[in-house]
Amino acid sequence: MPLPSSPAEPQTALARLRAHYQKGLLAWLQHPERGAGLTAMRAALQDAARIAPQPCWTTAEALLAALERGALPPRLEYRRLAGRVDQALRRAARQEQGDDPDLLDALATALAQLDPPAPAPLRPLVPRPPLASTLAATAAVLPLLAQARAPRFQAEQRRAWDAAVADLGAAWEARAAGWQPLRQAVFRLLEGSLALAHPAPLRLAEALASATDALEAVPPGPRLLAALHATLELLQSPDFLEHDALEARVAQLVPRLEAGDREGSPALEALFRQEAEEILEHLHLALEAVPPDDAALIASARQLEELAEHADRSDCQRWAAALGTALSRLGPAELDHGPARQALEACLAHLADWLRHADSKGRDAASAELDAALARLARY
Repeated sequence: MPLPSSPAEPQTALARLRAHYQKGLLAWLQHPERGAGLTAMRAALQDAARIAPQPCWTTAEALLAALERGALPPRLEYRRLAGRVDQALRRAARQEQGDDPDLLDALATALAQLDPPAPAPLRPLVPRPPLASTLAATAAVLPLLAQARAPRFQAEQRRAWDAAVADLGAAWEARAAGWQPLRQAVFRLLEGSLALAHPAPLRLAEALASATDALEAVPPGPRLLAALHATLELLQSPDFLEHDALEARVAQLVPRLEAGDREGSPALEALFRQEAEEILEHLHLALEAVPPDDAALIASARQLEELAEHADRSDCQRWAAALGTALSRLGPAELDHGPARQALEACLAHLADWLRHADSKGRDAASAELDAALARLARY
């Protein structure tokens, strides 16, 4: 893969490299067991590391190399990490301020599963202070003096909480049959939080009880469903109660549960709509190409799915996933003309209609039309 001709345009070069990375990622996601696309993804990251050096690019490339040689299986967690790297490339190419602060640690954790483990990624170098040698010597001694932190909760204390969390997981998986088992599990979680005698678990259990109070009478909307899913997924992690960031995690989850299905920030809603419309334009351009660019169509559908996931729009996330699945079965010839193209054009039109509507009544009508259009597209 050639390097950019001018080092003065790193963002333009990164945008091109991201396109190469996405094509490789798409091939890999379609056939992860074959390792297809990993070579192209690695080449893009190697060039990105030369153009705009970041520990993230070299660490991600090392993970992809391990996957390519079969040292690690193509698990879902690694495929999700590859998607987060794609978003990091997008932000770097656009010079956006936001970042993914946990990405480098997540990549390093994945590499640590190798036998033997890969070396830890190098962090960006910073100037050494005058007392660096003294501080380094002190830091070498401190581990000898440190004692392991005592567990925050004893086994007897957390027995009822752990049992309630297990019940919550089972009730959430079976929620299609009714919400009563979930409500009962939340009550047991409240009882378990009292035995812990800690404000954070109690606050989270109370927020869950309030959020699920009226589920049987009023089905949850997309925002509440996303908040419940995020909360229950985090509760299932074995170290939830003992994690150093317990209070910070609860502080993030509780407002989302308390907000329920109330409309979010108008500014964030406008940003979501603006970026979704930009992706929709990319879908139109890929469809209008001669022949239609099926790879770009699938990549854009995946971008929309990720955008909807980050914006807690589970309805749009579901549509984008269905669109990507349908597109993966179609080729340029089928998309060039005929009923499959007409069905896809209808999907894009209804999606644009849904994005334009601010009122729930208009969106409900557009949602029904979009569901029907996606069902037709899935038949081809």
